[in-house]
Amino acid sequence: PYLATDFEITGSSFTNVFTGVDIRGSVDGLTISGNTFGPMDLVDCTLAASGIYLGDGPANLSIDDVLVSSNTFTSYCRGFYMWEYRDASTIGSVSVSGNSFTNSIYSSGIRMIAGMPGSADTTTMSGPVSIDDNTFTQSTPIINGAGVAMVDVRVLEPTSALSITNNEITFSG
Repeated sequence: PYLATDFEITGSSFTNVFTGVDIRGSVDGLTISGNTFGPMDLVDCTLAASGIYLGDGPANLSIDDVLVSSNTFTSYCRGFYMWEYRDASTIGSVSVSGNSFTNSIYSSGIRMIAGMPGSADTTTMSGPVSIDDNTFTQSTPIINGAGVAMVDVRVLEPTSALSITNNEITFSG
């Protein structure tokens, strides 16, 4: 019932908002490029607080043909966050490339979750999913700092559809 097809979000600024782009339905053809996300002035960065949030939609949701490129994320809760766990959902082609992530205040720059541990629901990551040529710079403490990764990918089923290459991560302070 919820399907967004062939659209783009470009050249926009999302400042001090809980979520800049929030799509909780099926997607087939989405380009998000050349945008600025943050800073976020939030004390509560739980739930879906992020620059971009995809997923968490109805059963049989499909995410495909998504390109997230050349965006700037500064002082954000999460940068790009995709979480799908509903029954019979699929994650197809997703590319996150050439973005700049500076100073996460809560969690990962990129977080992708396919499936939910302990659930009977199934989500398939058929891909290809690529995370390439992004820059991560962290010079401030992370609120949820224990065990936080700049790139966090969680899948319940083994997949060869995932490629993570040529990213630069710098920590200081």
